[in-house]
Amino acid sequence: MDIKIVLGIEIRNKKPVIYCKNNVIIFDENNYSEIILEDKHEIGSVFNFAVENIENNSASILIKKILINGIEANIFHNTSFIMKNNRWVENKTLKSVYRIDYNGTFALDITEQYVVPIKSQHWHVSNTINDYIFVYNFTNDMFDLKYKPRNRDNIVSNEICVLGDSWTYGTSLDNEHTWPVILEKKLNETVNNLAVPGAGIDLIYNNFVRLCKEHSFKKIIIVLPHLERRVIKCRVDDGKFYRVPNAFSPANDNNAWRYANYPVVMKKRKHVEEQMVKDIDCVYSKKIIKKMISVAKKQSIHLFLSSRSEDTYNFLQSLTLTNSRLLPFYNINWFKERAPNGYHPTLTHNDHFVNLILDQI
Repeated sequence: MDIKIVLGIEIRNKKPVIYCKNNVIIFDENNYSEIILEDKHEIGSVFNFAVENIENNSASILIKKILINGIEANIFHNTSFIMKNNRWVENKTLKSVYRIDYNGTFALDITEQYVVPIKSQHWHVSNTINDYIFVYNFTNDMFDLKYKPRNRDNIVSNEICVLGDSWTYGTSLDNEHTWPVILEKKLNETVNNLAVPGAGIDLIYNNFVRLCKEHSFKKIIIVLPHLERRVIKCRVDDGKFYRVPNAFSPANDNNAWRYANYPVVMKKRKHVEEQMVKDIDCVYSKKIIKKMISVAKKQSIHLFLSSRSEDTYNFLQSLTLTNSRLLPFYNINWFKERAPNGYHPTLTHNDHFVNLILDQI
């Protein structure tokens, strides 16, 4: 892999000295807005460079960008700086470094946990085709490569589980403004927000089935999206499975290193989208909804269903729900305001929805 670290230098009264691959990096004091350090590395290695000649706040070095095979990475993730040979401070290691004000060695740890989220645009790449489908969360300066609620560190069994797409996840909203957290506060019960942005009905069903095998919940509440969405899935590197909803739009940089731009993935996406066009009545998603209701009935799961799509909700209304309950429709047009991205619902919408369903949960 080609690793590039882009630095910016702030000189106050003394020029710092930078070493990379045991060589001094030469830069013009009058043109140091962007210095690029570049090297080849594989997973399991460390990209590092050393800094000297900084004393008493004489200069600062900024980590402006980190590029892996031309793709920009999070500048905080997997970075550390070992401070040494400083007259004013003791030697110690700093984590999540983006600004260097002391002498020492900067290190970027090239791990699988670092590389895979960059290559997959944060979508989980699994070893089995039946694993959870989700987007990695960036917390505590690293990506958690596990399926977890947005609102807690781990899935809490024997409590309430919520599934859905970005409206339930709370895209563009603070966690406290999402409807699962509002519901949690009003019920005074634990609610796991396991929604996945971009999810279609097949993705939700995939996660629903696996969750029911691994956990037991008091209740499962699902707000279904449009019927048209589908999962794109195929085998990629080292027998791994890449699975994303078609609603996910890959970056338009055409970088061949991204999973989304693999020929096999692009071919699969085209095939799925052709199948969607042919499925005028959305038979594919309707069958999956029926399967989900059947699984809930067989396993005596307390399932509560709603939707933010009129077509999906109308289909739910047409079904005979013997062991599941239909909740009120989630209507974006309740209020004119929208989340900061201009599309998603707001705290006002979410609070209203919770008030509508509270007595029925």
